[in-house]
Amino acid sequence: MNSSFLSRFIFLCIFLLASLSMAFSAGAPEKIGAWSILKKIPLDKQMAIQQAMFLDDKFGIAISNTEISITTDAGASWLKQSPRSQCFSGLDIKDRNTFAVGTGCIGLFKSTNGGKTFAEDHQMRAPFLISMISASSVIMSDRWNIVQTKQIDAPIAHCALKAFCAVSGSLYTAVSKDSKCIISTDAGETWSERVISVDGSSPVFNEQTVCIRFIDENNGVIVYYSAEGKQKGWFILATADGGKTWSQDNITPYISQTGRPLVSQDGKILTIVPVFGQGDITIVKRSETK
Repeated sequence: MNSSFLSRFIFLCIFLLASLSMAFSAGAPEKIGAWSILKKIPLDKQMAIQQAMFLDDKFGIAISNTEISITTDAGASWLKQSPRSQCFSGLDIKDRNTFAVGTGCIGLFKSTNGGKTFAEDHQMRAPFLISMISASSVIMSDRWNIVQTKQIDAPIAHCALKAFCAVSGSLYTAVSKDSKCIISTDAGETWSERVISVDGSSPVFNEQTVCIRFIDENNGVIVYYSAEGKQKGWFILATADGGKTWSQDNITPYISQTGRPLVSQDGKILTIVPVFGQGDITIVKRSETK
């Protein structure tokens, strides 16, 4: 066998293997670690959506500065509501009927009938992030402190909180820019902190591109976009022991541009809205839960 024939034979084998790999990838479902792509919904630029949360591949709520939009058919149509506000800035959904939208100027808008009507809570202002516990109890966080129906002490050493989640009336979780998961089990009276580390390195969280969602004292996820360090893109951290240890999945192949992430209350559905209205709303589902 001469060298020319051998070279052609090797080239042909490499070409066939590459073709088979591409064909398999095209037919296989997109899946990374415990997460798989559920849906991509093209953005309507006229809606100027800033945040969205979906409960499945059909039902979701999106907010712009001035509108609350509800879809039951994966974005094919939207029911648009415009309560009295000009600066919506937070969203959380308990179920298809019960959800809350925060504002920075009036207070909190809550609905228990699927968005047909809204009740205003003027005592709860500046909710950059909100987390609903039940139909009548909502906890919010702004950049400096945590508030419920009355002011409670925040972890003063971590004034730069980047994301917050209330799991129950007593269990609060948060993340800070200095790569720490902060947990309170007594409604904010005391706080414990744990440095988040994966393979010897710690993430850096930015306020607009990180969210945290715990479903109980042990199980939680943190979704963040990294623009620093060796790796850039979207990552999902998961813990099953209250933040002592973390696993990490890189979901950048699903969505490459930066955006605003939100995770459903059961920790299974992640929704990312890209900034500047460029691209698709990406919905990712957790397919393996402990």
